[in-house]
Amino acid sequence: MISGSENHIGLWGGSNTYPGLYRMTAQLGILGYPGLTAYIGICKIAQPASGQTIFISGAAGAVGSLAGQFAKIHGCYVVGSTSTKEKIDYLINNCHYDAVFNYQQYRENYISAIKKYCHHGIDINFENVGGKLLEAVIECLNPHSTIVLCGAISQYNTQNPRLGPSNFHMLNSKNAKLVGYIVTDYDHMFDEFQQYIIKQYQEGKITYYETIIEGLQNAWSAFIGLFEGKNIGKMLVAI
Repeated sequence: MISGSENHIGLWGGSNTYPGLYRMTAQLGILGYPGLTAYIGICKIAQPASGQTIFISGAAGAVGSLAGQFAKIHGCYVVGSTSTKEKIDYLINNCHYDAVFNYQQYRENYISAIKKYCHHGIDINFENVGGKLLEAVIECLNPHSTIVLCGAISQYNTQNPRLGPSNFHMLNSKNAKLVGYIVTDYDHMFDEFQQYIIKQYQEGKITYYETIIEGLQNAWSAFIGLFEGKNIGKMLVAI
């Protein structure tokens, strides 16, 4: 997936005969901070109710793919955005997303994509991208909705960062709230989180994906690949 490097990708599904959680790499992904980040954002901050619509941007990453699965466990209608058909298929077939769209096909009109796939508006937004996509999300929020601000990767490596959503004022008219968080503030919840996710995994409700790049010489390409959406799930470098 990343030019000039060798990589292999593994999908690990929940069952007692599939030792995915016993892999050392699980501590860097599903059992580590990516998993905790998704758990805190969905289960503790968003606290979704069954039947609500949640939109997750950057849905195929290590955090987004787990966040969507947690939301499904809560009975939500889960919609995501990502960048390739391969990722769309993974999210629908393995992570149980209800709908996923390729944001690159809607760059001129993100609002139309969200309205097409979020038929009843957005109750919860788990935000990983920021920028114009976040502005479109705000337009489509339902009253008393929640934005969980996990990240804004579209702004981290750009030459022209946006100063903020141009329609930020709409949060008032929609009586919506935006909540940011730093996952390290929740280190004390690691045991609770791991017990929860191991249970869900063993019951077959959770899967996770790894993109593993071979060779320390390819570490920089792997890092840049994160900002270019070259990974599915957790990006790792094997040395």
